[in-house]
Order: sequence, then structure tokens, then C-alpha cells
Amino acid sequence: GHEWTPYHNRTRVRTRVGYETADADSTRFDYDGYYVAVDARHPIRPTTELFGRARATFRNYQGPFDPPDPLQRADERYRATVGVEQDITKHLSFVAEGGWASNEANVEERRYSGLVFRVGVELDFDIWRSED
Repeated sequence: GHEWTPYHNRTRVRTRVGYETADADSTRFDYDGYYVAVDARHPIRPTTELFGRARATFRNYQGPFDPPDPLQRADERYRATVGVEQDITKHLSFVAEGGWASNEANVEERRYSGLVFRVGVELDFDIWRSED
């Protein structure tokens, strides 16, 4: 991936391209695939950041989803969200995020699209990192 701070300001943009693989108990859930993602974060206060995320994932499954039907499953997943993160302490944050997600699958039962959201707290386990 690559992280970029445009025009030397506080906004951070990170891009990633990656490969994913899964080896499940059932071959109908085994897959190989890749993804492309971009995240942006912008502080609006010393302890508050706005963020946006977009990700596209492409998966090809190894076994047929329904054994009597030899169709090899393939998914194209898309997700775009925006959110806010508010620090509570140095290692604990409140997060609220919402957006849209879809899965354009060639197996009807695995297709979906709609609103997604999450609200909660995040704990930063990297509490032993050295301070810059």
C-alpha cells in the first residue's frame, strides 16, 4: 500500500492492493481473490477525525456452492463508508460509521446490497509502541 499526505496538510490518504485466500472446512467456502482499497482521514479537532473508506473485493471460490449444481461461485464485493472517530483516552476511541455495501455474486443466495453501519468503541492494542 501507499500512504499520502496531500499538500503537506493533516489529511491522510492510504491505498492498498492485496491478495486474499481462505481454506475453510468446506471447499464451497475456499477462495482466492484480490482487493483494492482507499482510506482517507482528516482531523477536525485534536481528538476527532472524519474518515472515509472504499473497497472492492473480487473472489473466486474453489468448490461449487451447491454440490448438485456445478456452478463455481464468484463474488464482487463493494463497500463505501464515512465515519467519525473520537478519542476517549490515548488507546480507546468511540467510532460511528455508515455507508453502502453490496455483493454481486453469481449465486443468487449470496447477493445482497444495502446500508451498513457500526457504532462502538475501539481499543488500540499497540500500547507498547514507542512514542515519536
